[in-house]
Amino acid sequence: MVHLPAAHNYREMVRTPGMVRFSIARGCVSEREATLLVKGNSLLLKVLTKTCDFRLIFFKLAPDNVLLYGIEIDTDPAAPTYVWAIAERAEEIEAINNIFNGDYSIIHLYNEVAVNVASGEPKFEIAQSPPTHFLDNIALVENGSEKLSGRIQAFFDTFTTPIHTHPDAVILYQKHIVGWNQIKATYITNSLEKITFRILEANEGDQQEHLAVWLTDALSLSGAHKGPIVHEKKPRELTDVLFAHSHGLFLIESKVASVLNGDDTPAWDKLKKNTRKNIDKAIAQHAGACRNIVNGTRITTKDGHDLDVPRNLPIHCIVLVTDIEMIADEPAYGGEAIKEFGRTTKHLLHILDPDALMGIILNANKLSKESQYTTPIMAFDFILMKRWEESLKLDTAYFRFTVETEIE
Repeated sequence: MVHLPAAHNYREMVRTPGMVRFSIARGCVSEREATLLVKGNSLLLKVLTKTCDFRLIFFKLAPDNVLLYGIEIDTDPAAPTYVWAIAERAEEIEAINNIFNGDYSIIHLYNEVAVNVASGEPKFEIAQSPPTHFLDNIALVENGSEKLSGRIQAFFDTFTTPIHTHPDAVILYQKHIVGWNQIKATYITNSLEKITFRILEANEGDQQEHLAVWLTDALSLSGAHKGPIVHEKKPRELTDVLFAHSHGLFLIESKVASVLNGDDTPAWDKLKKNTRKNIDKAIAQHAGACRNIVNGTRITTKDGHDLDVPRNLPIHCIVLVTDIEMIADEPAYGGEAIKEFGRTTKHLLHILDPDALMGIILNANKLSKESQYTTPIMAFDFILMKRWEESLKLDTAYFRFTVETEIE
């Protein structure tokens, strides 16, 4: 069953790449059902649904009794993924108390576009029981996860052992979920194409392409086109996703880190190696697509309708990877790679993941609303250009970028 989060939780999901939040909902089993909302990138969610293992960790921060809680997922055995929250509302304390008492609960997963893609019924084991009155007199902090982010980081910087071994932590283990309920989400594009997202689908590459269309289609009335065709001697796919406006053209080559194929979750090093290989392939594919566009080769939708795209402007070539943090320490994809692509093709290379792309789109929508004349896709073009200029200075593709300047 789809869970529609409360307005305050939805707003937090949209503006935050990763989120965990307890809530109380009217459910099938109880009128006041403990509900755990987890928002993350597709890689994190797929690892979670495949392994079903995670830990809930709770701390009380002295001296003011602020409750810090989070979820620990073993995406990388050497460095697990954590998503943290500060308790903000009384319903969170009620839900956590229900969990401590062993009451029925449910978990809902949300992807990069804050769409509910799966749900499950967790069975928690208490590894370290909470002290008596652990949840008494909790100081609730509105927007606490943002306001206290520095304090949270300082708290964890003091740790010399794994977080889940800390003597002051209350730990709950989730060891098994009996079957995830996959939720099919459907989006109708501006060109009336149906895009369906299923988080547990074996064709993970196709799902990430659908996510790219979902993210970019609303930037303009002409929308985004999945799998446009270039008509050479033998027609073939030009790129994974194409969208444009009169003053700019955008291509997306989507390269997924696959985790659902096979019985075991792939090792993190293997995922990183595959990501590097896929980026190299995507860069070469972009170079070929740019040549076809500049040469005037006919381009159509999959249905054969001609696409009128600008051919005499620098093309924004986006390589969309599942999680850009996997190549954070790879200088090969920093500024020198961006410059080299520009020298050889005369076009603009960007390496993003869905979270980074979503952030640029949100930034573009904000700037467009603040401007009298700028459309969202014009603002998107502007931000992407500014981000490209910044990328030339860096030795990594892993950075976040926001433009605060108003556009006129």
